Amino acid sequence: MKLPPIPINRFIKTLKIRGEIVLLNLLKFKQTADYTDLQHLRPEQEVEGKEAYKLYLYSTIPQLQKTGGIIVYYGKGKDLSIGPATEKIGCHFIGQTPIGNEVYGICTK
Repeated sequence: MKLPPIPINRFIKTLKIRGEIVLLNLLKFKQTADYTDLQHLRPEQEVEGKEAYKLYLYSTIPQLQKTGGIIVYYGKGKDLSIGPATEKIGCHFIGQTPIGNEVYGICTK
């Protein structure tokens, strides 16, 4: 049985923990970035998926810093991934942020 997705703000509130959250994103990129559902973010010229993610990442840094969060690692996937060996990951992103009232406030806006 597949459960419906939980909005991130509700998920974080249900954790009721203090401390830090570490997140790992395993990233695969399209040859050309697809902005079908994000027209407001579409650059004037086409960009590769990897470049589009960098633009997104840099735009989120101020929000991450507001929470006291940091980027632990962003770089090539190489072989330090989880999952099937046949799956090729383009990049890894590891972020760390404290969990608490500041994060709750940002996630509920």
